[in-house]
Amino acid sequence: MNYHSEEHEIWYEFDREIETTPTLVAVALAPLCGRAFESVSFDFEIEPDVLHSIKTFTQAEVVAPKGQPSLQQENRQNSTILSFSGGFDSVAAKALMTKDTHLVSLDLGGWFKREAAYFERYSPITIKTNIRQVPDQRTALTKNNWLFMATGAILCAKHLGASYHVFGSILGERFSFPASKRRIPLLESIGLIDVPVTAGITELGTTKIMLQTHYDEVADSLISLANKGDRKQYYKQAMVALLADELGLDNPVTDFSAKWDRKIPFNRSYTTALSSLYFIAHGRLDLIEPLYDEIPTSVIEFARSLTMGFMNKVNTDFYEWTPKLIRTPLFEKLSELELLPYTESDWAEIHEVREFLKNWFS
Repeated sequence: MNYHSEEHEIWYEFDREIETTPTLVAVALAPLCGRAFESVSFDFEIEPDVLHSIKTFTQAEVVAPKGQPSLQQENRQNSTILSFSGGFDSVAAKALMTKDTHLVSLDLGGWFKREAAYFERYSPITIKTNIRQVPDQRTALTKNNWLFMATGAILCAKHLGASYHVFGSILGERFSFPASKRRIPLLESIGLIDVPVTAGITELGTTKIMLQTHYDEVADSLISLANKGDRKQYYKQAMVALLADELGLDNPVTDFSAKWDRKIPFNRSYTTALSSLYFIAHGRLDLIEPLYDEIPTSVIEFARSLTMGFMNKVNTDFYEWTPKLIRTPLFEKLSELELLPYTESDWAEIHEVREFLKNWFS
């Protein structure tokens, strides 16, 4: 790659024989461009329809040798790829999907070595790459667009005959407004439809799934997702402590202590604030209070007036766009794990919570 008068090499190393194409490589590179460049030039052929999608995605002038028209239906098997990181949300998505789902992971090296050390136990298709280190870890091109996380799935799409793609995306900030269909045209240009699996479940819900389906791996997964001094590490440990107790399980994080020094304001994270209301409503202010400089008295009083039961349930509105092939076994597994749909009383509380949190989050 040449830009800003500098030359950089980007590489991908597969752990097994995988057939990819120049067009798929171009799509994998598009998120690294994001909208940071006015013009982008590829020196290899790209299918015309996909080239148009890359132009739309980057909003740049994109030039490349013209390739043959797309053959999207070639080798199409309606299979599904899960972009798998080994975190709670990712493992929960895996637990909710059928066994023939293809797991594809990125070994990003550097700061992310912990992830690879954990997820390799699941034997995913693994692609080592330096994209999080070009030009270096702090200024990596991956900052240009989050869709770089689908790099592995993109490169493997043709080989696996995939029609559907899944992220372990949860119900976080999207809780603040009604469900809507999420389309990712860049993926659609190569025949991959984004499918919601954990989109209607909060991070408390995915933690509950993790405890029920992969209890013995909870501690290892936590180590993989953040440094011991990382706020995310404490926050996840607090959720594990709370939900393990509610499920009647021993806390798998045996050295957990409800103490934290690096405080944050209550309005730092919408998703964390939302979960905090559940902690308070369920009488565990002691677990979440150490995270904050201060939890406003009005927040504590509000949370104690609610059940917040919907946090461990499912917003089925998100699954209107899930293909029946995936939706049917998904709903069966949600039922087995006691993650039930919202009730009328849940929706009443949800509307209250949405309005209340507007006081801190626009």
